[in-house]
Amino acid sequence: MNARDIVAYIHNDMNKTYRDDDRYVCHGAILKDWQSFNSWLPAQIEEMNLTPLQLVYDDSFKADDDSYFHDLCFKEEWFFDYISMAENNEEEDAFFSINSFWTNNRAEANIRHLNAFVVDYDYYKLDEYKDLSASEMWEIIAPALPLQPSFVIRSGRGLYAIFCIKHAPYDCVPLYKQIYKRLVDSQKQFGADAKAALTTQVIRIPGSVNSRNGQKVELVWSYPHRNTLQDFAKVYLPYSLEEVKAYKKQRKNKTAGKISKKKRILPNQIIRFENDCKQLILTRNSKGVLSGYREQLIYALWERYQKIGIPEKQILKNIHYFNGLFSVPLTEHEVENRCQPARRYQYVSSRQTLAKKLAITPEEAEKMEYLISDKQLASRRQKRCRSKKKIMGRTKAQHERFLRRIEALKALQDGLKLKEIAKRLDINIKTLRADFMYITAHPMEFKKVLDSLNTVTFSVAESIKTIFQAEDTDEAVIRFYRC
Repeated sequence: MNARDIVAYIHNDMNKTYRDDDRYVCHGAILKDWQSFNSWLPAQIEEMNLTPLQLVYDDSFKADDDSYFHDLCFKEEWFFDYISMAENNEEEDAFFSINSFWTNNRAEANIRHLNAFVVDYDYYKLDEYKDLSASEMWEIIAPALPLQPSFVIRSGRGLYAIFCIKHAPYDCVPLYKQIYKRLVDSQKQFGADAKAALTTQVIRIPGSVNSRNGQKVELVWSYPHRNTLQDFAKVYLPYSLEEVKAYKKQRKNKTAGKISKKKRILPNQIIRFENDCKQLILTRNSKGVLSGYREQLIYALWERYQKIGIPEKQILKNIHYFNGLFSVPLTEHEVENRCQPARRYQYVSSRQTLAKKLAITPEEAEKMEYLISDKQLASRRQKRCRSKKKIMGRTKAQHERFLRRIEALKALQDGLKLKEIAKRLDINIKTLRADFMYITAHPMEFKKVLDSLNTVTFSVAESIKTIFQAEDTDEAVIRFYRC
C-alpha cells in the first residue's frame, strides 16, 4: 500500500454528509515547511496565482511565530494530493492529521470525524530496545495488544501503531480522550509517548523522510480493519456502560437538593506548585535537559493562575519569570501563543496527570512537595503517620517529655537546685518550671514513678515549692504552689 491508500483508508469518511443541504465537508491537515515554491501543488499555485516572491514577502503564508513550518487544512482532493506529493518527492518532516476538521483550522473544537487512535512508540529511548529494528520491536509489542492495529509504520526512529475506528462524531471526543489516555498508558513499558495522544495529533506521512536520522517512513505491518469506540471502551475503560449509567443514577438521587461544592485551588497549593516547578527546572538544567517539557510546564502554570483569578498582566509577568529560568528559554511569541490555554476551562490538569506528562523521575520527586504521584503521596502520608504513632498512649514528642519529667523528678530527689537540674537535662529554666507545674497538676500520671522513689522522705509538692522559692521570689509563683 502506498501513502495515499493508507491515509484514504484512515480518512474514509471525508466526503460523508448528513443532510442534502449540508454545506460542511471534512478537511485534513498537512504540517510541513511551506517556504519552498515546490512545496505547493501546481493546481493550487495556479488557482491562487502564487509566485515565489509572495512566499517570501507575504506574511499570510507564515505562522504566528513568523515561521513557514506550520499546518494548513485542505479538502479531500487536495489533501490526498499533498500526501502523494510528499511520498513521491520524499519530502523531509511532512505530517498529516489523523482526525478531520470541518474548517481549515486544526483545533479540537473543530473536529468533525474521529478516525483513529495512534500510539507513538519512542522505543529508541529505552536501553532495552534501542538497538532493535522496527520489525523486531513490533514482534515484541504485538502480543501485548488486546486489539490489533490497522497499520504499523516506522516513523524513522520509532513506531506508529494506528488503530482505525468506525465513524465517530465530535460528541464522542470525551470518550475518545479517556480511551486514548488508557491505551497509551498500557503501552508505556514499550516507550509510548504520553504527550503524543491528542485529538489533533499529527504523524509523519509514509514515504517522507525523518530529518533527524535520514530514514524513510515506511509501512511495517498492515491489517486493514476497524473497531468501534465501544470495542476499545470494553478493553481499556474500568467500567462498562451499564455500570456508569447505574452510578450516575445513584449519584443523582444521592445529591438531589444538595448544593455542590467545587474544589478550589488553595493559595498554599499554588505556592508549593511554583516551588516544585522552579526545582524541576533547576534540576533539569543541571542535567542538561533543555527541552521536551517547557511548553507543558508553562501551560500548567498558566491554567492554574487563570483558575484562581490572577489578573492577566500578573500572569504574563509570572510566566515570563519561569520561562527565564530555562537554560534555553522559549521566545516571547512561543510563550504567549503556544502555551496559553485556549479558554478558561472548568477544571485544570490534576497533580498526577502533570507528574506523568512532565515525566518526573523518582529522584526528582524526592525534592517535590506537590508534583508527585498518588503512590508517592500515600507513601509520604504513611511515613508521617508512623512518625506520629503513639508509644504507651503518647505521641513521640509526648513520650520524650514524659521521660524528661521523670529525669527531673529523680534530680529533684537528689536534692539538686533548679539551675542544676536544668543544666543536667540541658534545658532552660522556663521549660523546667513548666514541667514541674505539669507534674503537680497531673500527679496520677507519674504515680508509678513516684512509688518507685523514696516518697517517705521525699514530698514532690514540697520539694518543688522549696526550689521555686529558693530560685525565684516571684509572689505569684509561690502563691500558685501554696494552693
